[in-house]
Amino acid sequence: MPLLSTDGIVLTRRLSGESDFICSIYTRDHGRRQFIFKGLKKSRKRPVSQSEPGSIIHLTFYSKESSQVSTISDFEPLILFPAIRKNAIKIHSLYYLVELVEKTSGEGDSAPMLYELISSGIGALEKTEHVMHFNLFFTIRYMAIQGILPDTAGCVHCGTNDAASYYVDFRTLGFTCSACSEYEGFDISAGTARFMRKAKSARFVSIDISTAPEKEVCLLFNRTAGFIENYYGFRFKSIEMLEVCIRDLQK
Repeated sequence: MPLLSTDGIVLTRRLSGESDFICSIYTRDHGRRQFIFKGLKKSRKRPVSQSEPGSIIHLTFYSKESSQVSTISDFEPLILFPAIRKNAIKIHSLYYLVELVEKTSGEGDSAPMLYELISSGIGALEKTEHVMHFNLFFTIRYMAIQGILPDTAGCVHCGTNDAASYYVDFRTLGFTCSACSEYEGFDISAGTARFMRKAKSARFVSIDISTAPEKEVCLLFNRTAGFIENYYGFRFKSIEMLEVCIRDLQK
């Protein structure tokens, strides 16, 4: 039974028996895998908080081909992001982020680029004051890496990419410019459409978010999350509480 080590991001945690925790962890070298922390709940040396979802840890574990759950022999925290856990909208955004990865990434599929996106993304979430802009940014970048991001370069009917406003199809995420739309209103302005396009490749801190109103960003985020739910056939549990936080902030 080989002893391996890697860095990982905790996605989920559940109690097994009286003192063990089974965690889904997205690792740098082995993709998403299941691990068991033996006796962690009763441990006096290792705080249980170090295994909470969103924590980044360095772990040493035993890998056995016949078992789907690897046993952790030792681990140490790398980054715990305490500032996120003191902010309601950020903690629910973190839960959304790890739920997205847990439910849409293949088990055992190594993707270092995806690991770097998740780890750097959690760090950016801790620092930013524009949480919903970041949530949309991360989702778009994640979808692009996973190869499921629809073409949003321009209107699906005429191809224009410089319209003043667009309607967004909740089933396909296709953009329809105001000239081609049969609806009088619109979902997002040109500034929000540009934000979404830049999110595919630019760094979050380099994007001008002043032209993307938060109300439009929230709408586009919900449409994007709904697209993911339909694509993979599941429902986010974290979105409801995130929406409650958003409504409270907008009062």
